Amino acid sequence: MAVTTREQVMDALMALLTAAMVGSGNPCKTSSRHFRLWGNTPKPERPALYLKQLKPQLYEANRDGVPPRRTMRVSCFVYTNCAQDDPTPDKQLNDILDAFDAALAPSPLTQTQTLGNLVVNAKINGEVFMDTGDLDGDGLLVVPIDILLP
Repeated sequence: MAVTTREQVMDALMALLTAAMVGSGNPCKTSSRHFRLWGNTPKPERPALYLKQLKPQLYEANRDGVPPRRTMRVSCFVYTNCAQDDPTPDKQLNDILDAFDAALAPSPLTQTQTLGNLVVNAKINGEVFMDTGDLDGDGLLVVPIDILLP
């Protein structure tokens, strides 16, 4: 595996998740790594996808002379609109989360998701937060993704 930059990883992850949203029937109107709060993302710009490296990167020391295991931690934020009279306010976010699950599914051969051979593995890891927006019309999905670098 060649040396991979963090920028290559973030670009590949954004491309993968943006394509997944298209496949879910909920294409992005906005996608960026410049994070904005939902109050600063007008409803006509939604669904919106933002990637943010919020958590510290994790370095796990190995034996002397062996490079440390490096893990990038990325949070994926999705903002949607929800009509007040929608009988299934969670459907759009469920469809998007299912599409992310499928996009980040491991290969049957290697049991890893390598983002096109850029990383050792990328996976959803941790608590996924979902607010369907049935009270205020603002849907929110926050998906934690861990990426093990080579």
